[in-house]
Amino acid sequence: KGPGGAGAGAPAAAAGADHYAALHLSRDATYDEIRRAYRRLVLQCHPDKGGRAEDFRKVSEAFEVLANDEKRKVYDGQRTAPPQRRPAAADAGDPLQHTAAAAFADLLLRPKHEWDSLLARLSSDTLRILREHLAEERAVEPAPRRRRAKPGDLVPVDEADDEGQGRGCGKGIVKAARGGYSVKVSWRCFSIASLTPVPTLEQATALHMAFVDLRNTAQARYATAVSDLRGVGCPVDAKDALEDCPPLIEAELRELLHAEPWHPICFASDLREQKRGNRKPERIQTRWTPDLGSAMHYRLLTARALSSTSLNVKGRRQKVEEFMGERAVQEREARLALDAAALR
Repeated sequence: KGPGGAGAGAPAAAAGADHYAALHLSRDATYDEIRRAYRRLVLQCHPDKGGRAEDFRKVSEAFEVLANDEKRKVYDGQRTAPPQRRPAAADAGDPLQHTAAAAFADLLLRPKHEWDSLLARLSSDTLRILREHLAEERAVEPAPRRRRAKPGDLVPVDEADDEGQGRGCGKGIVKAARGGYSVKVSWRCFSIASLTPVPTLEQATALHMAFVDLRNTAQARYATAVSDLRGVGCPVDAKDALEDCPPLIEAELRELLHAEPWHPICFASDLREQKRGNRKPERIQTRWTPDLGSAMHYRLLTARALSSTSLNVKGRRQKVEEFMGERAVQEREARLALDAAALR
């Protein structure tokens, strides 16, 4: 399964697996209780903390199912309460930390020409905290590129291990080859991942939970759109991608960045054309990019290329990949320029 592939459904659980027992929870556990149990058990069961890889996989699989409302309904075989909103991950006890996190989140979502004016409004203490975080981010060694990566690719850390194969880790959090951890979550053929290694398991766990919360919010928005369409008599079947309802919007990303702004993240889609005859459907994975607007633009181009009948499939794929490759270099440079601007 490719790095951009989104799980339309949960992977099949092992026969007889008790996800509630894996997290030491009762069947009526709330969403917040599931999150707290996952955070606690990850730090107990992870091989880096002296635990067993099999126990960590069970905890990871249990969280993957129980933290997703739809998957939990299927697992329980009955309707359950919707997930509760998670509290902000920023340190509420330190106003300067919170201010620095919010300022950096705003920088990430603003065009470059507005950075100087925003930074000029910050206090010297807030700028100091901002510089400390960015200096720590820069100290992390960049992720190695995979053999299949092409010039201009932005490849998240150890993307090949997304499903938890190798290095004794579970789905969502993967041990990076050069130290630190990779984090990735997917839905609707769309993925969000850490672009550089997350230094500690504690930080990786917090980022993973933030990604899962983001996915749940986005999927709830999609479910509402489907329900509303059906309510007004518009048919929507299981194969309808409903691209008019994007997998992630800026308001949802803003909430994530205000909670977990310090670790660089990137986005990609993994799309396939509809099967025609006996020919194997063509698949195009968009280039990983730290810019959500570009990620959505690449998704649009790729979807149209796969659905068009005016050109041959291979020709369309080559043109789309060339376009994305050229833009990806510029987007990486812009992300690094943000660090440089804040560190001045």
